[in-house]
Amino acid sequence: MKLPFIASTLLLLAACTVTPQQSGSAAPPQSSTHVKRIWKLIEMEGFSRDQLINAKATMDWTKLPKIHAYMGCNQLIFSAEKMNAGQISFSNAAATRMYCAETMKLEQTFLSKLNSIHSYTVQGHELILNSPKGKSMRFIAEDWD
Repeated sequence: MKLPFIASTLLLLAACTVTPQQSGSAAPPQSSTHVKRIWKLIEMEGFSRDQLINAKATMDWTKLPKIHAYMGCNQLIFSAEKMNAGQISFSNAAATRMYCAETMKLEQTFLSKLNSIHSYTVQGHELILNSPKGKSMRFIAEDWD
C-alpha cells in the first residue's frame, strides 16, 4: 500500500530538481555544463595569487542562475543575468555579516569589481570575467587541479 506513495513521492522529487530556463535569459554561448562548475579565483588586481588561494576564494556556478561565492569570510549569493553571447551582469547580491579583518578587503574588492563586470569567457579550464576598463578576474576550474 505504501509503495505507490513512495514511488509518486520519488517522481515528484525528481521533477523538482529540473531547473527551468528563466524567461528573458538565453543560454550561454558555451555549453551550460562547461560553466556550471566551481571556480577558484586566481587573479584579481590588488591581490597575489597566494592571497587568493589562502582565502579559498571561489565562485560556485553549479546552480545557475544563482551563484554562490566565498572570499575567505562571508557567504555571498547573487544572480547571473543576461547570459547571452558572452555578456553577463550580476544582481540581487546578499551576504552573511561576519567580520574577518584578514579577508574583508578581498571581499569588498571582489564585490566592487563584480558590479563592473560586463562579459565572460571560458577558455578550457579558465573563466575570465571582464569589465569595460579592461580589468579582469581570472578563475580556474576547481576540478582541474
